[in-house]
Amino acid sequence: MSLLRKPIALMVLFFIFTVSWSQEQVDNSRSKKLKAVASLSLNSNGIAYIPAFSLDKPALIGAFSLVKGRFSYDPQLCYGLNLKPWIIDNWFHYKIVDRPVFEFKAGAVISSFFSEYETESVTILQAQKYLALEFISTYKFNPNTSMAFT
Repeated sequence: MSLLRKPIALMVLFFIFTVSWSQEQVDNSRSKKLKAVASLSLNSNGIAYIPAFSLDKPALIGAFSLVKGRFSYDPQLCYGLNLKPWIIDNWFHYKIVDRPVFEFKAGAVISSFFSEYETESVTILQAQKYLALEFISTYKFNPNTSMAFT
């Protein structure tokens, strides 16, 4: 019995040593900086990720991203050209695996979808809220080409 335990203990120690030795060093100066990115676009027909939420009119879409280390906050604000809200997404992401050619991240969204209803006397703007989770894996073939699975 003791002969069997010794090789197993040696194998476990070997794997622990190998894994700990092969870990790459993290550049802490890069991970402490806050990175901010923003984009603004005009959509001609207001197509949404979920077809039932489509606006079917032109829309103004603002996408923002604040990244610090492995965490990111990625809100998306979508408004009709009449400046009434259409969709407001608040994405929170965490990179679980961050390698030069492979990335795996998990995300959660708190989203609001706005729809407008007209009655005889007033117009009602109704908000529907939902929560969703996502997992994204991305493989980078080269700096300009990648493939993602969501």
